[in-house]
Amino acid sequence: MKFDLKKMKKLAEVDALIKFQVTDLTKRLGSEDEAYQIVFNSEVLDAPEFEEVYNNL
Repeated sequence: MKFDLKKMKKLAEVDALIKFQVTDLTKRLGSEDEAYQIVFNSEVLDAPEFEEVYNNL
């Protein structure tokens, strides 16, 4: 599965945990794009429940 920033932003709109993690990491790192990439790698990859939602966005 490949990272897609638009899909990750849509996923954050429907999932509070993803949104919280991205917001928190953005504050710490100063880069929203990097935060989305990190959350994608740590939460979406290899997590069937997130993969299914992500792939259907």
